[in-house]
Amino acid sequence: MKKLLQKEYELMNEILNNPEKKSKCMNLEGFDGRVELKELFQIREMFHSNNIFKENIGGSSIEGNGINFEFIFNEKPFFMRIELDDYE
Repeated sequence: MKKLLQKEYELMNEILNNPEKKSKCMNLEGFDGRVELKELFQIREMFHSNNIFKENIGGSSIEGNGINFEFIFNEKPFFMRIELDDYE
């Protein structure tokens, strides 16, 4: 995992393991453990490292059981969400 994402992962993991801090963290609202925090960060790294997205991603964040990405295409801002599929 890249250094910046590694630091953020460690911080989020610390918050996740502290009930008082977790209740105040909007990013972990809705996170229920069906997906591992590490998996979400691995997906983030995959998109940040991928040549197709690398130059266009403005940012990303963990939210609940998924990840939000902001990216630019044709000089327009777009939003993409990737989350655990509840379809069974």
